[in-house]
Amino acid sequence: MNNDLREFLVSNNIIFKKITIKNRARIIDDKYVIKDNRKELSKIYKYLSSRSFDYFPKLLLETKDYDMFEYIDSIEIDDNEKAKDIMKLIGLLHAKTSYYKEIDIDDYKKLYEDTIDNLNYLNNYYLDIMGIIDREIYMSPSHYFLARNINVVFKSLNRSRYLIDKWYDIISKKKKVRMVTIHNNLDLDNYLRSDKGYLLGWDNSKTEIPIYDLFMFFKKYATRFSAFDLLNYYESVYHLLDEERILLFVLLLVPDKIVFDKREYNMCGIVRDEIQYLDKILNLSLKYLKLPEDSEVNKSK
Repeated sequence: MNNDLREFLVSNNIIFKKITIKNRARIIDDKYVIKDNRKELSKIYKYLSSRSFDYFPKLLLETKDYDMFEYIDSIEIDDNEKAKDIMKLIGLLHAKTSYYKEIDIDDYKKLYEDTIDNLNYLNNYYLDIMGIIDREIYMSPSHYFLARNINVVFKSLNRSRYLIDKWYDIISKKKKVRMVTIHNNLDLDNYLRSDKGYLLGWDNSKTEIPIYDLFMFFKKYATRFSAFDLLNYYESVYHLLDEERILLFVLLLVPDKIVFDKREYNMCGIVRDEIQYLDKILNLSLKYLKLPEDSEVNKSK
């Protein structure tokens, strides 16, 4: 325990016997949780409470260095149940904090143009990678796996491009856009269930369009859970608009840039994981957005 933390405990008359370190948190005798103060959480907590959303640990004390929370005696639940609970709470968070604001079309034009630029860059990047791989006499396993599945990467790029045009056509005719408070740090480790569900880790919360919480969650967990079921579960609480749903998949379909700068064993895992992720999102986008078959999508471009 460092001197600053000891001084904090002593100055606030906190007598303790045991401190347990877990991630960035210090658990004091299973009574309190102390974290470094990274954001003035009392403001966001006060706002959320005013919107009748109180699914977070009680903030007992806030100083310039530390935040002290109540300790939540949680119960163990299956990860699939955690994911469902998170979707329900995020849907509720978005519903409770939702409002409309005037659209600044320049912002959305920039998002459209930046997305197109990124898709073009990634398309050229993977064309260059394939040019290098095609010239190899003996392919490494990771190169071979990418070459065998490169159609998944280009299909994802094409579908994202198709959808960003569809999104911009809708949003350019809108006068207002929905804004919500997003948690902006969704993770299975940031959820506890006790007498109710609790979301932890509000340091990055901000006002945004709702899909960014979903994007970050499914970017992490799309291959672990049934994303289709979880999206339906979320939408049973907070119904997405067409333009929101489309933009979500625009972002989800953008492939990561795979850089072959690690050991071959690790690169095989990275390529495999990316292909599995993209394949799942491609199938999900067809099912969830009720898109036409690929041949029809290509004709529409």
